[in-house]
Amino acid sequence: MSPRNQAGDRFDEREVVSRSITIDPQTGLENFVRPPLALIVRRAARWRCPNCGRGRLFARGFQVLQRCPHCSLSYFPESGYYLGAMIINYGVTATLVVLIFLLSLLFPDLTPWTMNTKILLWIAFAIALSLLMMRHSYSFWLGLDFWITPRQPKSPTSFC
Repeated sequence: MSPRNQAGDRFDEREVVSRSITIDPQTGLENFVRPPLALIVRRAARWRCPNCGRGRLFARGFQVLQRCPHCSLSYFPESGYYLGAMIINYGVTATLVVLIFLLSLLFPDLTPWTMNTKILLWIAFAIALSLLMMRHSYSFWLGLDFWITPRQPKSPTSFC
């Protein structure tokens, strides 16, 4: 069993994931160390900051915090940032609802309900599933984006 850091992530002491910034001498651009994808997925599954793993993503309900309370990483790097998360949420919800609906067609006489009642139940199921998956899709979208383009948290003086 490997040891755990303060954020509860398993880590190998030989594998150091640093947040150091290096300047590429040829291009003059900043380079960030990309964290391992498995680490990002674990943090996203627990609704934690992809940078430090300690800060939570949601204040309450469906309200996303503006930034991490521990490392100050912005959870909203640009306007319309979570549109991709909404698309993922819609795609997964629609796929699951259609697959379960098609499977239910194999057993047409399983319930005595009318077609209108069944349609209302499917609509309710789709809405509930979409709401249940909202936090997960936002968290995985933030984690995936952070893995693809790691960014440094802004210092507390540069928030204005």
